[in-house]
Amino acid sequence: MQLTKSIRYTSLLTEMKCCGYYSLEMMRKQKINLLGAEEMKLNSTPADDPNFVRVVNSILGGVVSEHAPEIVALIQIDNWFDHQWLNFSGKVLGALGVWKKELTIPPFNPNRVKSQTVYRLVEDKRYEQIQAPPLHVAQSSSDNLNRKLKYAADSGVFLWWTSNTVSNGKGSVMVCTQAGDECSSWFASLEREPDWRVNKTEDIPVGVVERLMDGIEQENGGDA
Repeated sequence: MQLTKSIRYTSLLTEMKCCGYYSLEMMRKQKINLLGAEEMKLNSTPADDPNFVRVVNSILGGVVSEHAPEIVALIQIDNWFDHQWLNFSGKVLGALGVWKKELTIPPFNPNRVKSQTVYRLVEDKRYEQIQAPPLHVAQSSSDNLNRKLKYAADSGVFLWWTSNTVSNGKGSVMVCTQAGDECSSWFASLEREPDWRVNKTEDIPVGVVERLMDGIEQENGGDA
């Protein structure tokens, strides 16, 4: 049974290679545009505060530039989520939550996923956007406990961010990084006051998040 579960969660990278995506040589011949870390864009809507989107894009660019992962996955979650989703695997024994050192995919209900955008590395720090299987699927809490992040990608940066920041006036970002057998994760919540400021962090200093936000010009005091 465990073997079946492991096979079910084959890595995104392996699945992409098996699905006939363009090779780097073919992309060069067809002049497909490749993106640098700073050029990746979030799939935003009018409900997303443009300044918050700029902040998250800046955070994304900094994290990807530092790690140069093979896979970058951006997942927007409906409305706000808090720090309790950090390293949260699922529920067992009623309301008891499970946090694990080995990172698992946070068990967001797929109905809360507004968008998923995935990129893969094709040359030195250059990326292409690709189609990929949904990261979040409907399943039992016990199955969630076995969905380890390393099964999604051996080398990946996964970023979750909140929607509806125009009306909510607050937002959150959660980042998980997988590099072979090593992994890390952190969370930051932000508030509009009127510019977007870091309100709270988990597993990362506030100053580090603020440095990732450096250079962002927030327009019109955070208005949409």
